[in-house]
Amino acid sequence: GYNVGVATSRHNVLILPLKGCEKPKTVEISTFRHRPNHVPSVEEDLLQRDITINAMAYLWPNGPIIDPFNGQEDLTNRQIRLVNGAKTLVDDPLRALRFFRFSLQLSSLPDSVDLARSSETLLENVNPERLRAELDRIFSFPLRTAPDKRLFRYLLNTTMGINLLPKLEKLKSIPDSNNPTQTVWE
Repeated sequence: GYNVGVATSRHNVLILPLKGCEKPKTVEISTFRHRPNHVPSVEEDLLQRDITINAMAYLWPNGPIIDPFNGQEDLTNRQIRLVNGAKTLVDDPLRALRFFRFSLQLSSLPDSVDLARSSETLLENVNPERLRAELDRIFSFPLRTAPDKRLFRYLLNTTMGINLLPKLEKLKSIPDSNNPTQTVWE
């Protein structure tokens, strides 16, 4: 069964919480995203998504799953890829930071080409509240595995990371009082 839907701040989106689920689960209902002069469709909507695992749809109530960018395969292989390469980042540069977030959140392997693209993305024109929300999510992860720790350090050393958190660069020149052969950064 369903509870009453909750409207969100996003245009034309309704979120319906599902009753009887162990963890809170929801169904999101929204109008199709589409490019100007393109017919709204499921496939057009999925092309507007950021990463392949977020670019799948289930036709309610009996399927099938529509997966034009092989998101199911990426989930199985623990791979994070952008839906439409550089165009994905041009359309919304915040997606570069989201690419890192999903890679860290799911302890997944980021696609090397998309990783390089995301690393060099500048976020100066992105709404600060959206940036803060993504950074809060990233900084909340426990980073339990060595690959997650490496990816987090890599993010902080990218053009994007340095521009986001420039004061962290100073840590690279401060000696660690517990280990003088390392810096506080290390």
